[in-house]
Amino acid sequence: MNATFEMPLKVISEMNWRGHWAARHKRLKEQRGLSYGHCLKNLGYPRERDGSFYVKLTRLKGYRQRDFDGDNLQSSFKAIRDGIAQYLGIDDGSDRLTWEYAQEKGKAAGVRVEIREKA
Repeated sequence: MNATFEMPLKVISEMNWRGHWAARHKRLKEQRGLSYGHCLKNLGYPRERDGSFYVKLTRLKGYRQRDFDGDNLQSSFKAIRDGIAQYLGIDDGSDRLTWEYAQEKGKAAGVRVEIREKA
């Protein structure tokens, strides 16, 4: 399976979040569900998968957004990573999944997801 798709989803650094815990929980639950839904829409019905996968998550920065440093970038993708791993049926900490993170300017804020099977 090789797939690339984009989600119109603004990610924020979870390490610097100082809001109410319920608002954070609601946002993370929504991000997890949206990432699972986009996988379902772009990759089809989930089935038991063998093998290993390479997943690259790219933050598309909208107008006037600044770069995150490495640890903030990774933490901003936590719920999205959980949704993708849930779709694949693999624990997100498994050795079968290799995660990479990047960021670049886009026309609007969002996330590009690239999933490839390892050879």
